[in-house]
Amino acid sequence: MKKISWSNLVFKISLTLCGVSLLILSWEIYSYWKQNNRLMEMAKNNAKQEAVEARKQLESKLQKIQEVANGIASDVTEGRLNDEQLLDREKKDLEQNPDFLELGAIYKPFAYNSRRKIHAPYYTRKSGKIKRLQKENFYDYTEPGNDWYYKALEQGSFWNEPDFDKSSGTVVANYFTTFSRLDPQTKQKVPAGLIYGNLSLDTLKDLINSLDIGKSGYGVLISKKGLLLVHPIQKYVKDRKNLFELAKERKSEQLQIMAENVMNGKSAVIDWIDSISGEAAWVFIEPISLNGWSLAVVAIKDDTAIDFKTTRQKLIRITLEGLLFLFFLSIIVCRANHFVVYLFILLVALNAILLNDDKNLAFVDYKDNLIPKLLYWPSM
Repeated sequence: MKKISWSNLVFKISLTLCGVSLLILSWEIYSYWKQNNRLMEMAKNNAKQEAVEARKQLESKLQKIQEVANGIASDVTEGRLNDEQLLDREKKDLEQNPDFLELGAIYKPFAYNSRRKIHAPYYTRKSGKIKRLQKENFYDYTEPGNDWYYKALEQGSFWNEPDFDKSSGTVVANYFTTFSRLDPQTKQKVPAGLIYGNLSLDTLKDLINSLDIGKSGYGVLISKKGLLLVHPIQKYVKDRKNLFELAKERKSEQLQIMAENVMNGKSAVIDWIDSISGEAAWVFIEPISLNGWSLAVVAIKDDTAIDFKTTRQKLIRITLEGLLFLFFLSIIVCRANHFVVYLFILLVALNAILLNDDKNLAFVDYKDNLIPKLLYWPSM
């Protein structure tokens, strides 16, 4: 009877197990890569959807101001509201719309009456209460430099570029539309003034800051001319930084592309290295067609896509499966001359795999057992 060589038997078994472990390791790496790509794609779609929903909410708030102001202007023009009724209507509409900061009327010189040059009554929110004020008490809106006044009369209606409002003491977004009165001489209706409504950018900031785009994600609101209206770096907003200026200062091609998309009112998805976190990110640009603004949502890729606990377990498992492959490979190379040492390494590796796996063994409470934990340290 031919004597079986122990070392040859171990070699053949190791050769088989080496091939099997290589297949398992290859599959595990492929599975990890595929799952990671799937999670990234899901995260990208979720962030995109979040950007779209936020843009819709912003548009809804702006649309509401536009509808209310247009409605008042139409009623005044058609004679359904006189000057006194106009004031009551403004107050009522402001009470019904908590997002609004101000609602008011701005009369052309002597359009209110022949004894008063300018007249601009409005209602505003002050310390939680609605108060009536007069805009002409703060400044003469007909003086040169108040381009919004003349532009609104010329265009009929428009959204002004957000600016610091002297009367409210905050940065506001204004919508203006004209109302008309019958000219007694020509018997034609001519513009007699403006109806306007506005909201503070703080209202929009609260909405943007509520975006669910991971721990490090954030939103940026940009005006049609590239002005940063809402940004996590408050100094940019305070200093009225422009996206084009920022791109030139940083010599950033990414910022330049972003600014061009904003100017052209185009939606876009840009791969980006975020300047705040320094990490790879997506930027989703959503144009607001109502006034030419754009919402840019920055989503950090790793922050939105990765479940770190699951990833850590998978990477540990891949590492340990790699050790198993190298273990069997070393037996093949060394022809099983140090079998006891290799067996010990194998058992430690198997113990580490079981300890890091999500599932417990059916016949023993493995994860809460002190012995496996003590035996785990050689693999660290």
